[in-house]
Amino acid sequence: MKPLKNYNPLPSDLTFTNKRASDPFTAVSQKSLVARFMKQLAEEHEDRSSEKLKNETKQDLRRLLEKRNLDFEDLDEQWKNFERASKSDREKSGSMWTIERLKWYINREDTAFVLPKSSCDLTGETLDEICRRVDLAIKVICGRHGTVGDLDELQCQPNSTECNTRMIIDAILQPLCVYKGLTLRSEQTIKSTHLPTCRFDYIMYLEVDQPIGVIEAKRQGCLKSDSVAQLIVKLLLLSSKNPNWFYFGILSDAYQFIFAGVSKQKVMFFQTKENQLEITPIKSDDDVRSIAGIISWLIDLAIESRRCGSSSMPIEEFLAPVAVLQIEDSFFE
Repeated sequence: MKPLKNYNPLPSDLTFTNKRASDPFTAVSQKSLVARFMKQLAEEHEDRSSEKLKNETKQDLRRLLEKRNLDFEDLDEQWKNFERASKSDREKSGSMWTIERLKWYINREDTAFVLPKSSCDLTGETLDEICRRVDLAIKVICGRHGTVGDLDELQCQPNSTECNTRMIIDAILQPLCVYKGLTLRSEQTIKSTHLPTCRFDYIMYLEVDQPIGVIEAKRQGCLKSDSVAQLIVKLLLLSSKNPNWFYFGILSDAYQFIFAGVSKQKVMFFQTKENQLEITPIKSDDDVRSIAGIISWLIDLAIESRRCGSSSMPIEEFLAPVAVLQIEDSFFE
């Protein structure tokens, strides 16, 4: 993907007003996607709190325990059913969400494809440093003869874990954050009484205290469709602070990258395909440069949305849409 010259992520002739939510929940615009999500979660929570549902599951467990020949597999399944019945979607952590569950809250018209761009503001020196660090990380994991072409085989390395993925992601993000003047935090947990509690692998910050995006790392072989659902739930949690802002999300196993985002009205996937989720692989140094450029562009969008405040034109209106996207398990071949 070639970088666009003189690309400005937001048009300069828009009229903006500076409105910021003083409270991350009570001041959320009722017209926003996250407000509707919160309302639906509250309704589901109230329904789930029904004692009838819990009592029915308790009776199933009691009947099972009264059996002389106890089947532990049945007991395990009934216990899982009891746990599911006891927790509302709001009470489940972000890591428990699935595509099937998210489809109850995010409709077809809430999602869209957006053509990704590659930011041209990164210097050759910064891109070279990113490539150098990625190459060094690969050699640390795969041996001194490892190259970028080996990224799809990290899971073949002895005792491979998610930490191997993070070594590659760190090699990309650290020089990028320094160049952009951003800060990066890892292993943060954000709790909410209105939305699922989520633990974040990485949160990228503007001016230390303004989250602009999240990066989620997966061990190779563990990048599933439900991973996308969990990423979207985490983005919606961040969006509750100020729905007028754009938040980006990146999902990666070091070899494959998925780019997403949440604005006031849309869940967006940055890609060119219409019929399935697009996964962007790294097979060469040019791919590393392209990935860094896309991340830089998403950072630009997030920063600009905060500087401009609440626009009379939603961010999705002036990005380049490809088509409407429906969340389906068939995303992953």
